[in-house]
Amino acid sequence: NDNIDGSSSSSSDYIIQQNTQSTTSMYEALWTNGPCQGIEFYDYTFDEHFKSPLPIFMPRKHLLDYMLARVTRNNPTIFQDAVQFNTTVENVSYDEVNKTFQVLYRTNNASTADSNAD
Repeated sequence: NDNIDGSSSSSSDYIIQQNTQSTTSMYEALWTNGPCQGIEFYDYTFDEHFKSPLPIFMPRKHLLDYMLARVTRNNPTIFQDAVQFNTTVENVSYDEVNKTFQVLYRTNNASTADSNAD
């Protein structure tokens, strides 16, 4: 049975060595079951962030650290400035005339319309 690259070895034949004192199961604290190469940001590489080789499947704390660093590197206060937690979006529509989105959302059991979303 050949792989896409023409080799006959399976993915379980590959060994990832880390500079750690202990080894862990591939699924321990796993956030995603996708390989790290498929989730790397094009403008902020794992090499840039971690400065060392990575396992194919990253533990959740490392992936979260990487994602938060990427999201906040150009705007450190983005979560305070632009994200509203504990909110349910009920409807989104685009206003062609004003070129804005109309967002109907609910917080604390109250409905509000926000027409200032670009």
